[in-house]
Amino acid sequence: MKTFLVCVLVAGVSLAQGKPVASRDAGVVLPSKPMMAADAGVPEPMRGPAAPSGAEVEKLRKDVVELRARLTDLELKAAKTDTLANDLEKLSRKFDTLKADVDAAEERRGGAERELERRKVQTAQATTTVTAVLQQLSSGNTSNVDAWLRGAEQQYTGNAQKLVSLAREALSRGDLGSARQYLNLALLEGPSTAP
Repeated sequence: MKTFLVCVLVAGVSLAQGKPVASRDAGVVLPSKPMMAADAGVPEPMRGPAAPSGAEVEKLRKDVVELRARLTDLELKAAKTDTLANDLEKLSRKFDTLKADVDAAEERRGGAERELERRKVQTAQATTTVTAVLQQLSSGNTSNVDAWLRGAEQQYTGNAQKLVSLAREALSRGDLGSARQYLNLALLEGPSTAP
């Protein structure tokens, strides 16, 4: 029995020191360490994230739906902005075209007014010349009359111009009466032919 007690004592000391102990059946028994709790001593971050609750998942889903709706709204607004920018560009080009048309029409109107004023001046000069020629012809003097009538013929237009041309032909034949008649008709026709 003494031996048994010695063996138990040796085994107890060996176990306390963490050394293997020989058993009777020649097997080796390793001392076992006391078991610790599964999470005991493991720091919190090493355990991994906690699973989200159902309410948190539902909130995240609602946020995703809301963000998707806002994204769609912004995409629609961007498309409208692009459309408006294109429409604005088209209107700007149309405005430029219309402005150019208005400017061209204004230039034509100004040109027509200047031309009308020029013709009025020419008609007035031709009328003055024909009146002077008629006074000279009433005295029977025909010197320099053809040169003056040539100038009046260039200043008149339409029927007045034709009548002055006929008066020159009558003068070249020596027919003063017909020449005066044509010149009086040219005076009546002259102012009305200026456009």
